[in-house]
Amino acid sequence: MKKILFIGAGEFQIDGIRRANELGFHTIAIDGDSEAVGKIEADEFYNINVKCNNEILELARDNMVDGCVAIASEVSMGAMAYVNSKMGLNGYPSELIEIAHDKKKYYSLFEKNKIKVPKTIVFKDNGALAKLDKNKSYIIKPSKGSGSRGVKRSNNIHNFNFDDYHIAYIGKEEEIIIQELIIGKEMTVDGFIIDKNFHLLAVSEEMNDLEKGYTFSSELVFPPEWIEPKNYKNIVAICNQVVDSLNINCTGPMHLEFILTPDGEYFIIDFSLRGGGFDVFTKIIEKTSNVNILDLYILSSLGEEVPSPITTHFNPVTLSFLYPEKAGKIKKINGIELEGKHKDYYLKFLHSVNMYISEPESGKQRYAYFICWGKNYQDIFKRRAWVKEQISLEIDDE
Repeated sequence: MKKILFIGAGEFQIDGIRRANELGFHTIAIDGDSEAVGKIEADEFYNINVKCNNEILELARDNMVDGCVAIASEVSMGAMAYVNSKMGLNGYPSELIEIAHDKKKYYSLFEKNKIKVPKTIVFKDNGALAKLDKNKSYIIKPSKGSGSRGVKRSNNIHNFNFDDYHIAYIGKEEEIIIQELIIGKEMTVDGFIIDKNFHLLAVSEEMNDLEKGYTFSSELVFPPEWIEPKNYKNIVAICNQVVDSLNINCTGPMHLEFILTPDGEYFIIDFSLRGGGFDVFTKIIEKTSNVNILDLYILSSLGEEVPSPITTHFNPVTLSFLYPEKAGKIKKINGIELEGKHKDYYLKFLHSVNMYISEPESGKQRYAYFICWGKNYQDIFKRRAWVKEQISLEIDDE
């Protein structure tokens, strides 16, 4: 029986562990949380921090694992790639993950390969601002990682407090980067690479609450109603340029975020060699594309031959996030009885009663998310509105 090691055993990894069990493989999972929800699903569980590369490698060697995966987790990818590289396993090696984790590296590489990315500079001191137009808006973000962490929009870059920002968001071996603001429709793209070809499995339009100045998502619609065949064709072509520029010759997932401008230009604003979070990888991709990406990922990581996925059309799905209106201690959660999977929606709460929650400044302040699916947009949008009406927080002020 083949053995597969899961780096991370949290809420967004548990479906993968279950599926590997169903496929008849021996599952080993590690997580820094000794009570991770995937603990009871795996055949073996070890309480190891996902950043402890050498300890994880020792475990993998002792168990002679046949494959190693990190499902929808940026922080787990380093250890996964380390194990893959040291043991010669299938999947992404360390050198690829290092590039995917460093925005400076992949923006530069993409630009050299004529893939459009926003103009980007590294902030060293205030002298870096001299060439920036004080009348334009810019995006500030950490140089490493992915997602909404630390992403800020500034409408007056010369008055932005970089000292406070550095303290709040910039970790060891990270830098602050500043990008031109690209105006257009923000999109997420997920797919799978097989034989150096990118196979598109999910496209969404990402909406932010612009009135509140959020740079993080409030909702994603898979696929957007306005999308046309030419958009799919253009996205696949750009994604294959990315595959070529990185010389990816192994199988695995790929996640990107684009801005589609009114002029029809596609700018890559974020990139990772993982699947989308918040159950995009584990639930939504299969619902929108009818392709079981978990099977592709698990089997390919074990060296099994996998067929190229065929998607003839994309079914509509929505992913909605809920944020608190104010900071404080959660006194009551209205709608908690609806949590779980239902016929046409799935709801998950990320906070519980008596927990403290702060005002939204990134995706970390989401207190719940829910997925709606069905045959048409009209029914899904009605269901989305109904679910949202049932849910609210009662919060004691600070």
